Amino acid sequence: MLRQLHSIRRPSPRRFMGTLTQPLVCVIGTTGTGKSQLAVDLALALSQGSKTAIAPQPWNGGIVINSDAMQVYEGLDIVTNKVTGEEMKGVDHRLLGIRKPGEEYFVSQWVKDAIMEIDRCHEENKVPIIAGGTAYWVQHLIFPNRLVSLSDSEASEQAQEASTGVLSSDLAMAISLLPPKLLDLLNHLPDRANADSCPPELAFDLHSLLSQLDPSTGSRWHWKDTRKVLRSLEIIRDAGQRASDVMLQQDEVAGKPRYPTLIFWLYARSERLNPRLDDRVDKMVQKGLLHEISTARERALGTGVNDRASRTSPIDYTQGIYQTIGFKEFDEYLSASDPPEKLLQQCLEKMKHSTRKYAQRQVKWIQHKLLPAVKSQSDANTGTSIYLLDATELESWQEHVFDEAQDILGDFLNQRPLKDPRGVSESAFEMLGGDVAVLGGAAGVLVSRKRVICTACTDDPLCPVMIEEGKEWQSHAKSRAHRHRAGRERRIEQQMEAREEKRRERAMGRAGTPSLANIS
Repeated sequence: MLRQLHSIRRPSPRRFMGTLTQPLVCVIGTTGTGKSQLAVDLALALSQGSKTAIAPQPWNGGIVINSDAMQVYEGLDIVTNKVTGEEMKGVDHRLLGIRKPGEEYFVSQWVKDAIMEIDRCHEENKVPIIAGGTAYWVQHLIFPNRLVSLSDSEASEQAQEASTGVLSSDLAMAISLLPPKLLDLLNHLPDRANADSCPPELAFDLHSLLSQLDPSTGSRWHWKDTRKVLRSLEIIRDAGQRASDVMLQQDEVAGKPRYPTLIFWLYARSERLNPRLDDRVDKMVQKGLLHEISTARERALGTGVNDRASRTSPIDYTQGIYQTIGFKEFDEYLSASDPPEKLLQQCLEKMKHSTRKYAQRQVKWIQHKLLPAVKSQSDANTGTSIYLLDATELESWQEHVFDEAQDILGDFLNQRPLKDPRGVSESAFEMLGGDVAVLGGAAGVLVSRKRVICTACTDDPLCPVMIEEGKEWQSHAKSRAHRHRAGRERRIEQQMEAREEKRRERAMGRAGTPSLANIS
């Protein structure tokens, strides 16, 4: 499947009266920042009949193509925050609700479908606008020949297709040096579907196994992140290659972006975004979130509406639409025969917490994976640009988000010089102007987000505290708990050194003092 994707080559950008003939616009960012709204408003602004028409000939309007992994499933509009008919404002939306809830839909399938829709847009003289929160889908679309994520369900299959079937000498040596316990573990890897319930001792052993066979990848994953650790080990087992080697090999043959691309990254500071996300969850409940989730659970479990007691069968929350935030968080409440109000509030708080954490992960993906890829290509003048638009303040959304995006898009389509992305706002300078991407491609991915063990905060060597290098480590090092433990560790070391020094002094004193028998 991956080879089929790699065979899809876009022709070099042609020109039409000084304009691009195959432009692609992408709207990415965290949940709750207004991606759908911006995509719709830009599509309307591209219409030749609008008062603010910004598109040159031959373009006449835009079409929005969904890039949210959960919104590709039909129904469940509340839990997936799907754009409503009213919010679409008459703009054509594609790849929305095209799959049944229980179906798997991989990134490679979406890329193939998205390319078909983009080609249709160009044939219709419409500008395709990709919009959604699944950034790694967008990255895979823009940059061919890259295994941009080793965390999707096809990673092992894709690596196996690229495998020569022969172990490299260093990997074979690493396997031969494994202790019997870890070698047996490699030959009997647990099912990834049970990763969430993996005992800590087994999780640590799996991480130790990965660290010995593929140190670069092992340093990227926390030992508790069993699902990602297992995926990386499966690549070694099934393809006979390290995940890091696969990434570097694909980097060597990586092609240019499929299309001249303009990316808008909608960003909001967490201290302002988090309360909005909490409020949105409350509104989702008011709209009927629990009924929607309950109905979907009944359908998945094959039970009736009034058969609540029998609806305790496990649902795989790692598959299909059931990965959506809300299903797992309300499982305990919807499985109980007579759940108390307190349990409802606890589940509600779980959903809010998961939503906030998801927003953080979205930012990290863009920072550590998409930005390095864009930088490595933009340095080569291949026509890929990314602009961060500050959506922190809703009161100034029109000015700081839409107006800014409209001006940049007009320059992009008319092939006018583009402004410096770092000069758009303070947030843009902060997020794009520093150590954004020293290394591009796989090399940048492999060295970023490296995790180290904090010896001061680790009580059990089999359950070490692992912290990501960079800002996360700096924040951890400043914490009161770490400073207290680190100070105690230093005091213990100093005491040990002082004792050792006294021991040496006493030993030297005894050696240098003459015995009474020698005194005459």
